[in-house]
Amino acid sequence: MAEAAQPLDPNEPMVVNLVRGMTVDGQPQYAYVAVRAAINTQFREALATTDCDVQEWGIVLAHGTGENPPPEVMQQMEQQYGVNHNLEHEMYEQMYGKQGEDTNQA
Repeated sequence: MAEAAQPLDPNEPMVVNLVRGMTVDGQPQYAYVAVRAAINTQFREALATTDCDVQEWGIVLAHGTGENPPPEVMQQMEQQYGVNHNLEHEMYEQMYGKQGEDTNQA
């Protein structure tokens, strides 16, 4: 994790992650965290395997209580930082076709 502690360079490529978790008192929370692209994979792995302080990995752009951000926060992240909330769905469709579509036709 030593890499994560390095100062962030505003000219370095960043990845904005929507992170969901729980507060210490068990309440759901979300955060948008901008992480250096070079360490984003390690950040995602750390999230999956440990409780980590996202502030140690990047810049928290927005956060709040609840499992999902409200629509106005999502819209702000889309407009201000280019976040694509449908990216995983779009990638799935690119790889496997639209749901219910027969991709084996000649």
